[in-house]
This record gives sequence, C-alpha cells and structure tokens, in this order.
Amino acid sequence: MKRAGLMLLLGLVCGAAWAEDAPHLRITRLHIDYAVNTQGGYTEEMELIEQLGTEQAVHQAGTMKVPYSSSLDEFKVLSARTIKKDGRAIEVPAKSIFVQDGLIGESTGSFQDVKTTVVVFPELEPGDSIALKTQRTQRRPMYPGHFSYATSFSREFLYDDVSIRISVPKEMALQVRNNGLVAAGYLGRAGLRVL
Repeated sequence: MKRAGLMLLLGLVCGAAWAEDAPHLRITRLHIDYAVNTQGGYTEEMELIEQLGTEQAVHQAGTMKVPYSSSLDEFKVLSARTIKKDGRAIEVPAKSIFVQDGLIGESTGSFQDVKTTVVVFPELEPGDSIALKTQRTQRRPMYPGHFSYATSFSREFLYDDVSIRISVPKEMALQVRNNGLVAAGYLGRAGLRVL
C-alpha cells in the first residue's frame, strides 16, 4: 500500500514595517486555501490585495505574472481589479489578462511546458491597490500521493491579513514545520483535517 504524505513548510520573516516616509508595498490581504485530494493533487484558491505606496511599487506590481506547468496545472484568474484610493474599483479588461509561453524574462528550468498568465492592472497610481483572485488546480501531482507547500514572507513588506488554510484527507500523514508562525490548529471536518 502506498503511503500518502503531506509536508508543509512555512517561514515567517516579516515584521519589519515600511520606511516611515515612503511605504513601498503593503499586503493588505493574502488568503490561500488548498483542498488536497488523496492522490496529492490540489485546488488552490488565492485572494491577494496589495496597496502600492510608491511609483516603484506601481511599476513593479502593475503587471502580475503567474507561471505554471500546463501539463500539471490548470490556472485561471477569477477576478482582477484596481482599487483606487477613493474606493472605486476598475475591473481589469479581458484583453489585459493573457497567457504567454514560457517564463517571461527567465529560464524555464526543468519544465518545458511552462505558461505564464499575465495580468495588467489599469490606471494605477501610488496609494491604489491591486486585487486578484485566482484558482490553480493541480491535475497531476509531481509526486503521486504526496503534497508539499513551502513559502516565506519578505521583511520588505508589511502584511496585514495572511491566512493559509490547507485541507487534507484524514488518511494522509501530516508533517508541519514553521518558523515564527502560529498554526491555528487542526479541525476535523467531513473526513478532512484543516490546518
């Protein structure tokens, strides 16, 4: 019998605030939900809101690039918009969300089937925010029966609201390692464990 497993590594290196005179980028919301299946595949739903404090931030974050393996993953943008300082929302037009072959400006490494979804946010100025909701479904796990997740948080940004939730089948072995994060705990629900 094949042993299923989950390895989760989280690192927290945030906590440093922006320079008091010129905030660069503030992550006001980052919510990521993983629903893992027994084969190790998953569906990830992500919601991100970034407040852009400077021209540099507008330039860097105004075009979001999300690479993925087209043979392993299915990726789609659920919603994308610019939120102006006054609260108005400007939806990203469909023509400003497109897919390109390969990694943009980088080597494709060991994956020959890399695609990059590009989202270009309209009418950005310092003080505005970008909001993005995406869904990635891993159709074929890299290591069948296993799931792993690793991330870190840069000290260069301020994080207001971060939530990473991972739902795994009860029969999957669960290993969690983190540095500086507080796990909310395990909740049993409908045959799943939620971290």
